[in-house]
Amino acid sequence: AVTVALVAMILVARAYDLSRKREAQAVSLETRISRVLRADPSLSSFPVVPTVRLPLWRGSPVIITMTGWVPRSEFRHATLELVLREAARKTRTYRIEDGIVVDPAMAKRAA
Repeated sequence: AVTVALVAMILVARAYDLSRKREAQAVSLETRISRVLRADPSLSSFPVVPTVRLPLWRGSPVIITMTGWVPRSEFRHATLELVLREAARKTRTYRIEDGIVVDPAMAKRAA
């Protein structure tokens, strides 16, 4: 019984450690994508935010959820292109979930 409890504790500790490492990797990729978006002069003024989730299993794709608002669809496409390039550079398998809303009223407010 003691051996089973010890093995269970080791497995839980390893799972927790793996979870922490994956979370750190997700935050790193999220920061990298945010920096790339902020570095682009045509996109830096829009409130677009990436959220990255890394599943515990390595074979599963990284999930990048993009949320925010842009005034025209051209900006939405440019944002997604930048994210696609950065994701391809940093990870093998990924999936991008597009939650960017095109709001033409933003252009009127900015003018």
